[in-house]
Amino acid sequence: RYMDRVCVYRRKPLLESGTLGTKGNVQVVLPYLTESYSSSNDPPEKSFPVCTLKNFPYQIEHTLEWAKDQFDGIFTKPAQAAVSYKGNSKEFLNGLFAMSGIEPTEIMQELKKSLTKIPKTFDDCINWARHLFEEKYYNFIVQMLHNFPADAKTSSGAPFWSGTKRCPHPIKFNANDQQHLDFISAAANIRGHI
Repeated sequence: RYMDRVCVYRRKPLLESGTLGTKGNVQVVLPYLTESYSSSNDPPEKSFPVCTLKNFPYQIEHTLEWAKDQFDGIFTKPAQAAVSYKGNSKEFLNGLFAMSGIEPTEIMQELKKSLTKIPKTFDDCINWARHLFEEKYYNFIVQMLHNFPADAKTSSGAPFWSGTKRCPHPIKFNANDQQHLDFISAAANIRGHI
């Protein structure tokens, strides 16, 4: 909103490309000709239960939100924490101690990994990406199936895997599968650039 006020004051056009959150809308603001950015509010974004996103996504919106959350958790947040810590460790730690629950511990664990497990070569990035694939697409699903087998029943006797809950299948890495290789390549390249 600050930028909007400055653009109106200086009679400069503004191209706002973040309106409506992740829906990809754009708003052109021409001072004294169009509505200013500050005069409208984005509608609230639809949120989904975390357990649906993490364990039982069944709509495209769920998978998109899951992917965004994964990207933030794997690449964005750890890098931001490391930069913040290196910039002013005392301020970073004070902010951490002000938090409650398990979040400070999780942030410190991720920070430690970010600062100590720095890849030295691109081969390290590939190895990291390969382990990430195993963790996300095999180990996590095997653990879920251990907790909720394919033939599991709810307390009322209905099949657990029914309706919107579809029984997942672990994916073994296959070096001949182009999608698997694309995942490794993309994750390793991002890791290498952080």
